[in-house]
Amino acid sequence: MSEEDEKAEAKLARLGERLGRGFAKLHPISEKHLEAVRHAVRERWQEKHKGASHSEGGQGEKTAESGAGQEHEKAASKGQEKEQEHGHEH
Repeated sequence: MSEEDEKAEAKLARLGERLGRGFAKLHPISEKHLEAVRHAVRERWQEKHKGASHSEGGQGEKTAESGAGQEHEKAASKGQEKEQEHGHEH
């Protein structure tokens, strides 16, 4: 790639970042929306792992329950990472 192409690509990347930050300021993600997404992810995870816990017996249920909490924490932290990535703050 030529130096001119590299400069143009860098300018486009910076423009894209600026546009993303501007959109994030105009359209912030609400805590209510994030909580709804967290809830949906938690339910989906529990449904998916419920079948696995029944096939493993009693011990699998305990693991699935503790895993649900961990998954919820992961989903929450991912949501926060995305917000920070796009310039959202609480």
